[in-house]
Amino acid sequence: MSPGRGSTLLAVCLVAGLVCARAAYNNTGNTCVQQLRSQSPSTNSIWIDKDTPSSACTKTRCRSDYYSCLGESGWPKRWDTLESGPAQNKDMVLVFSDEFDDPNRDFAPGKDYKWQALDLLYVNNDQAVFLNKGVSISDGKLVLTATNEKNKAPMSTPGGDFLSGEMPYTSGAVQGWNKFCFTGGYMEVSVKMPGDNQKGGFWPSVFTLGNLGRAGYMRSTDGVWPHSYNTCDAIATQKFINWSNNTQRINRCNNTQGRGAPEIDLFEVGVWHEGDAELSTSLPIAPLIPNGLNWLDEGFADGAMQFATHDSPDLRSRPNPYQGDFLADYVSGVHNLNASYFNSFQRFGLDWQPGEHIRWYINDVLIQEINKKALVARTNLINESVAERFIPLEPSYVNIFLAMSNTFAPIAPDVPLPATMEVDYIRIWQQQDQINIGCSPPDFPTQDYINENRNMYLASGIPGFTDFVGDSSVIGPIGKPPPGPPPPPATSTPESGSNPGAAGRAVPSFGLWLLSGLGALALWRLQAL
Repeated sequence: MSPGRGSTLLAVCLVAGLVCARAAYNNTGNTCVQQLRSQSPSTNSIWIDKDTPSSACTKTRCRSDYYSCLGESGWPKRWDTLESGPAQNKDMVLVFSDEFDDPNRDFAPGKDYKWQALDLLYVNNDQAVFLNKGVSISDGKLVLTATNEKNKAPMSTPGGDFLSGEMPYTSGAVQGWNKFCFTGGYMEVSVKMPGDNQKGGFWPSVFTLGNLGRAGYMRSTDGVWPHSYNTCDAIATQKFINWSNNTQRINRCNNTQGRGAPEIDLFEVGVWHEGDAELSTSLPIAPLIPNGLNWLDEGFADGAMQFATHDSPDLRSRPNPYQGDFLADYVSGVHNLNASYFNSFQRFGLDWQPGEHIRWYINDVLIQEINKKALVARTNLINESVAERFIPLEPSYVNIFLAMSNTFAPIAPDVPLPATMEVDYIRIWQQQDQINIGCSPPDFPTQDYINENRNMYLASGIPGFTDFVGDSSVIGPIGKPPPGPPPPPATSTPESGSNPGAAGRAVPSFGLWLLSGLGALALWRLQAL
């Protein structure tokens, strides 16, 4: 997004002769907008929800290393003998928020400027199709609803687009692809999980993905997910039996810069056994480390991963035993969840410092860190090697999904349906000197590539369904517009000598509505912010 561009939807309504101007979306009076403008005048402030409370305008986070921020708490214990420096706390300024207070928003393709509700059968052996009808706003919350309604949905596969077979469940998902992206910062989402901690079947998740890949659209993600690599070598360009089957499409060998669509999972939640609910916090990464090696081999020896709440009797944070597959390594942790996560809202935070570290928080408590030491170059005993991979550097967007798949957490026969995943808000802050928003920034452009490969990002040709590929430099519609005016009555030009009163009635339609007060005019205009 070019700095300084914005849009305001201005509705001018004329009802019963009364002219009333209503700003359907005008956030200029919001305290957080004013604060962002004062600190960073060139930053586009349109992404801040007008209903964001003033208490959310800033967020303070420790920007030092793990031990300087937390001391000796957590596990593993400190691996070196160096003394920690003082904690460096920095205030971060709000750059994006969605409070979900407007029930009239339409998340159909191309209708909302922040999100699109997917019509899609996802790729992970999902048993629930995502449909627009599974997404709503109620009581100031974004609501994703899973039901046992059987349905079909589009699939976007390497071989083309087609309508899926009938699946046993229907659910909802929203995606911010090529609308709002950010590079680094702190994201917080207030969520109440679906179902309970007793019955398995739901797969709620919030995750970011680099804008070069559209989650669920396999032609777009093939060869870019979840690459974060900038070396021209064999693992970037070749497939290896029993090692890696995921070559990097845009690599340093065929481009001046290796590119990809890396993923960061704020959370994925599943119930594997009755009363055994777990939350995973992950960095899927490609290319893979060589055979015979594991990121855990050196990960704890050099301080590459920390579990601050390892000793918590509730969370018991620890390494995830799942290490990945032939497409990606999973640098991941797991954390226990009790019933409170399913019957009340909890705040989940992601602190992303590109090239440096990722930290996960729950209710402002740090639970886990992964840093760049986990991604150093590695070579095995037969000289297979991978160079340094990076804590993601790509502009990334947010996905909020409520999936159901036996691949992740087995679906119990008596899974409680319907069930809802509710999101109270999502907010993103960045340091004043590190503000970086937009889906196609100069150092990591994406829009030209998307334009040249549009068919990879679209499920098309399926009767009854539409899809949308926008331009990240253009802010789309905001909410549902107010009802438009009725069509004017048919009129004819009066002939000479006809009733003189007819000419008086044949006034321009705008004047007719204004004078009679029987119509409404909706006028939309773009206004730079």
